[in-house]
This record gives sequence, C-alpha cells and structure tokens, in this order.
Amino acid sequence: MLAELITSDKLSRLAGERAYGRGKAYFEAGAVVDLIDKGTAVLARVEGTDTYRVSLSAERNLLRYNCTCPVVAEGAFCKHAVAAGLTWLAAHEGQVELTTQVTTEFDLEAIRRYLEAEDKAALVTLLMTQIDSDASLRARLRMRAAARDDIDFKVIKATIRKAMTVREFVDYYAMDNLLRRVDPIAEMLSEFLLAGHAEKVVELSGYALQRGFATYERTDDSDGGFGDRLRDISRLHLEACRKAELDPKVLVKGLFDLLLKDDWGLVEFDAYAPLMGEQGLEQYRRLVNAAWSKVPALSPADANPVRGYPRATITHIYGDARPSRSGHRRAHRHQDARPLPPLSLLRGRKPVRRRRPASGGA
Repeated sequence: MLAELITSDKLSRLAGERAYGRGKAYFEAGAVVDLIDKGTAVLARVEGTDTYRVSLSAERNLLRYNCTCPVVAEGAFCKHAVAAGLTWLAAHEGQVELTTQVTTEFDLEAIRRYLEAEDKAALVTLLMTQIDSDASLRARLRMRAAARDDIDFKVIKATIRKAMTVREFVDYYAMDNLLRRVDPIAEMLSEFLLAGHAEKVVELSGYALQRGFATYERTDDSDGGFGDRLRDISRLHLEACRKAELDPKVLVKGLFDLLLKDDWGLVEFDAYAPLMGEQGLEQYRRLVNAAWSKVPALSPADANPVRGYPRATITHIYGDARPSRSGHRRAHRHQDARPLPPLSLLRGRKPVRRRRPASGGA
C-alpha cells in the first residue's frame, strides 16, 4: 500500500515545489537519522533547526502524515515529511549510500523474538541502561513503578505533580518533551480504574486536571496535544465518578473546584448532572451563588461577554433546576439575574474592559 502512495511525484504534489525541494535537500544531507518501517506506517526522526518526528501511514488509499513541526499544524505537507518519504523510498530501492538507520518490520519481529527468549535479569539491565538517556521511557516506567500491586497513592500523586509541573513558559518547540512526560498519566489511571480503584481515580484524575489547568496557561499548545491529554484525563474522571457512586456532596464539591479552574471547557458539566440528583444540583447552585456573591456587580459598559467559557457551567450559574423530558434536571436562568459572569470572575480576576467607540467629529 505504501509503495503506491510514496513516490517522488506524489510527494512533490503533496508538498508543492518549494517544500519538496527543501525536503529533498534534507534527504540528500542525511537529515533523516532514524526511520522505522512498520509495513503500513513509517516513523522517522529528522534533524533540522530542531529534532522533528514524522509519521506517514496508509489509510483508505490516502497517505496520512504528521510532524511535530508547526507547518503541519497549519495543514501543509512539510519538508520533514518529504525527507522521510524520500528516505523510505531510497531504502526500498536498496540505495547502498543511505546513511539513515532503518528498522524494518522484520527487524522489529526479530527484536520481539529476542526479548521473549531473554531472561529477566538481562532485560532489567538493558532497560536500566536505556532509561539513563530516554526521558520518555523513564517517565512511563516511573508511572508503572508507582502503580505496582502495593499501591502508594501518595507516591503516584507526587509522580503526577512532577509530570505536570513546568518551571517556565513552554514554547511550541518544547511541547513534545512535556507531552512525553504527561502521556503515561491517562494510561496509569485507566489501569487503576480497571483494577477497581474508582474512588482513587476520581481523586488522582481531579488532581491531575487541576495541575494540568495551571500548566496549560504556561504553554503554547498550538497543536492541541496537551488539551487532548487533559480531555482524556477528564473522561477518566467522569468514568471514575460513575463507577465510584460518590456521595453527591463530595462529587459536587470536587466538580465545582475543577470547573472554577477550567477556562477551556475541558470538563463538561452536563455529563455529571445525572450523577448529582436534586440535592447535588441544589448544593452546586449554592456554591455558585456563594462565589458569585463575592464578585462586585459590573456596569453594562464593563460587563464581559460570556463567549469562550463552558456553556454548561455558565448556564447553571443562576438556574432553576427543573426536570426535563428525559427525567434529568436542567438549569434555567432567572429572568432577573445579573449578566452571567465568566468563570475567571468567580476566581476574582479583573474583567477585560471593552473599548468605547471613539466619538466622531469634524
């Protein structure tokens, strides 16, 4: 399949003349330092102004592509993908001068057979040597070590904190390293949930989300990768809440704390509402009223529009809960309510004032 999709002509058409020319120059300079051929997919590491990871795969007679560079984020087929494609093509044509380290699907199978036949002590030694230089592997193994049978949830919480903490703003080019640290969190929480630790997953996923929201403000997540990780954790939090059958008061308090910190709508109130019951919704409204009562009323000229904030949370801020046709309770605004505030106001942030139109005159 890939042989039909990766040709010089097709790469040129996908990338355009300029990007293809640059990608060809990268290929000829040996910028593709590592390539894995899995048969239906290609993974490559390309050295440029930074180190970029490229993936090419066949899907329904189309060549799917991705790269960690900003060009692909804009939808374009980048020069790194061109270089990876030309390197794959050269490897398949048997070009002996190729300097790239190429690993084929047959090599991967041979490695699997070797690992399966090796004794445990030798594998431990191999991995311990590798984690010295591989931060991503080290993060995954640290998470798994924390999730061993005699689970120490304090250690796991500390591990999540380390993974989610950044000391300074993370720009676009450094996001990859952050994502590699964060990736194992959802995997670990999912395993805990399957093992029957629903209440602990509620606590840990809520903690991970709060740490993640704080980190999100200090990142350039143009590709949306960090947001996607937080959504995965949010879905696990919801699933854990369903399985744990928490006291509605505990559920509402934890959810409200999350919503106050979530300026991006990653936690969806509507999905939790059926778990609350009447008492839970009443408690939620009391919490919102208490927080909102501390915020000074804004004049019409200063009032912030509600755009950009979680619809469900804003809708429930001054609502009468009435049963809907489905039997779930639904919030409605009081007709005489003040303008609904963005969640940032509930946290005491100053509103962004609108500019008044300049007065005209001759």
